[in-house]
Amino acid sequence: QDLSLLFGKTYSIPTVVLRLFNVYGPRQSLSNPYTGVTAIFISRIKNNGVYEIILALNSDLPGETTILYLTKIIKQFKNIKITRLAQGIPTGSDLEYIDEITLSNALRGRKEI
Repeated sequence: QDLSLLFGKTYSIPTVVLRLFNVYGPRQSLSNPYTGVTAIFISRIKNNGVYEIILALNSDLPGETTILYLTKIIKQFKNIKITRLAQGIPTGSDLEYIDEITLSNALRGRKEI
């Protein structure tokens, strides 16, 4: 891929590199270990006695989309608990500067004291 990008830059040719091996989605073959990360992920769930999966991804659009997709896959395994990292206001932050989404996440994840 680096050579392709270098070639495009050298000869002023617009170049795009796609890593299709790591693409996942509803039409990906989950039984073929060579089709990418989803098949490997499912194989590890089946073979390693997993009882909880903690989804630790960024709280941006790609992260949230990935969490939704992975949750659909994991829910096929009835005895696995699905959790995600807590989201909210960082310790020491000034509430005046917290955005609406962060505040909303913090309120949803609140705990009784």
